[in-house]
Amino acid sequence: MSKYRINVRFDLDKPKEAKTAQHLQMLDKSRNAFMVTAALNEMQRQSSASSFLLDDIRQVVREELHEVSFVAASSVFE
Repeated sequence: MSKYRINVRFDLDKPKEAKTAQHLQMLDKSRNAFMVTAALNEMQRQSSASSFLLDDIRQVVREELHEVSFVAASSVFE
């Protein structure tokens, strides 16, 4: 069985890191399972957030362009 190991350190003087460390110490389940789930959830959130934003921008542009009338301009050189 192949294993990948990573060590994480928390600076307890930083409130977010201290809170996270405290939560991990109080877990009833495997910290490893928790971290895997947390990492996968964050990866999914980042992926869906960027995709969601791009689709939203496209939709807004389409809606705005639908309301605009385009007229061909005469050539400057005529």
